[in-house]
Amino acid sequence: MLFSLLMLLTSAVQGTYGLIVTQSDPLINTFSPTEKIMNTLWLRKSVEHPLGEDYVIPEQITFAFQLNFGTFYANTTLQTTAGAITTDANGSVTVSIHPGSSFGIEGIDAGTEVMVTEVQKEGSGFAVKDSIATREITVAEEGSVLLEFVNIYSPAAVQPLQVNVGGIKILSGRDWQAGDTFSFTLEQYAANDTWVPLGTRTVTYNAADPAFNVFDFSDLVQELTFDTVGTYTFRMTEAAGTLENIVYDQNVHSFILQVTDTDMDGKLEIGNVTGSQNTAVKEKDGVYQITAEFNNTYIPSVVSEPGVPKPEPPEEEPPESPYTGGIDQRFLWGLLIPTIVIPYIKKKTA
Repeated sequence: MLFSLLMLLTSAVQGTYGLIVTQSDPLINTFSPTEKIMNTLWLRKSVEHPLGEDYVIPEQITFAFQLNFGTFYANTTLQTTAGAITTDANGSVTVSIHPGSSFGIEGIDAGTEVMVTEVQKEGSGFAVKDSIATREITVAEEGSVLLEFVNIYSPAAVQPLQVNVGGIKILSGRDWQAGDTFSFTLEQYAANDTWVPLGTRTVTYNAADPAFNVFDFSDLVQELTFDTVGTYTFRMTEAAGTLENIVYDQNVHSFILQVTDTDMDGKLEIGNVTGSQNTAVKEKDGVYQITAEFNNTYIPSVVSEPGVPKPEPPEEEPPESPYTGGIDQRFLWGLLIPTIVIPYIKKKTA
């Protein structure tokens, strides 16, 4: 409300004064505190590994992160994409994230500084890519903030200690005798159709040893080290000897070791062992037994008595004609095929 008052004052000296008084409503100021800007903090986890593009990281593989929001957030319940969580007296909380997933914490005051630390596991095979396990981030005033951690997975190599490889030598046609010796070679496939010899084993007749004809390559295989997922191929062969009238086994006995890491537990493992058709592979309680059987045959020489000629080999009969009936049917077909005669017609002239 606004009003004015005019007052006339007359003095003794006959002077006249005018006074104007003006009044308005009072100004009232109201204090309104600034509204808090609350945003979301996102954490993302990814893993780089040498197991191939089609490899699926097991569900049980998770990574723990400790987040510290400061004492202002002590004993505070926060809403996350995985449900409500409550910080401790220091304003800290620990969360777990599966690789390839994101984790969001909602309702964080803009300007809040958050310290994020990835909890390291010894012997897990995982390591932070840039070796920085602790990072600090400030929640922005506009929009959400994202903090991504990348791990590199490097599983430990494996030795095939549970793989046993050997074979047995069978001799038929005659009994074993002194001086009978046979040798066998184990090779590993390298590349470009090349094979690397790993060692040789020899069996020698020994009447006092009932297992003289058994050989073993287990130590050569078990001392190998595999640091990459994949298949590894081996073969066993017999060396051609010089024993008289002995036909040596020329079969190739091969087997394959498959190196895998299905559980991503920080180390590779022997996932499976397979053999060729003539190589036996048995598995029991995770232990593999690979056995090859080589068969040699003794064929005695044919010795003719003096003055007795060697028998002539029987004459080979000519192969039976595929046409039946005694008479070559091709001849009959030639007689039966009619002759087509095309008459010649002389064209009349006009």
